[in-house]
Amino acid sequence: MATAATTPDPLHELSHDHRHLSELVLEVRALLGDGPLGDGDRAELADAVARLHDELLVHFAREEEGLFPFVLERLADLGSRVETLRAGHDSVCGALSRLHHAIGHGTAGAWRDTFARFESLYGAHAREEISVLREVAARLDAAARVELDAILEGL
Repeated sequence: MATAATTPDPLHELSHDHRHLSELVLEVRALLGDGPLGDGDRAELADAVARLHDELLVHFAREEEGLFPFVLERLADLGSRVETLRAGHDSVCGALSRLHHAIGHGTAGAWRDTFARFESLYGAHAREEISVLREVAARLDAAARVELDAILEGL
């Protein structure tokens, strides 16, 4: 029988993912800086944005394929908040895709403007997601956490 000390905490893992994603966002912000950017900077920035995009897709897929259905089944009253998060995934990914495109075609000023829009969307989304994760965590017992952990591990 699992004890509180050994019970998997998939919600903590999802929160940890956000810390990692936020570190990648900060890396992109640092690469953009506020000075002139050269051709080498463009390639490094494009690589960082691509890594961030890939990590976001994995994180969002785990939520949409595992967490969200689990929450909707057990905590149906959170349905509107889950749908808001799902829509936020599309907005965040869209903004990041526009940034990646701008890096290939635009100027540093356009990159910075597009990044600012992305960062605003990502920040608002992350705050709401952490709020929902806290709400879910407060309402799940150990058995439900083990079940959710198994679902997420299978993805």
